[in-house]
Amino acid sequence: MLPKSLIQLLEKHRDKIEGTIEDETDTGDGYWVYLRPGWCTDDIGLHTIHEDSAQEVVKAFRYVQPCTCSSCKRANGT
Repeated sequence: MLPKSLIQLLEKHRDKIEGTIEDETDTGDGYWVYLRPGWCTDDIGLHTIHEDSAQEVVKAFRYVQPCTCSSCKRANGT
């Protein structure tokens, strides 16, 4: 079960998150967030957030911004 902070993040930002937040903490691989086309996490255009803790995911999500890379443009039909 996801921590409450990640459930709240998912509910608040369903427009930006593709599917759900994957919890791989049982294998030591942290949390994975896949962003919908049109969103990225920084200026180099990463479309995922991968962090070891829920707190780090929430912090990293603050940097999600609109993406205009060619893949996002194609996916959004622009």
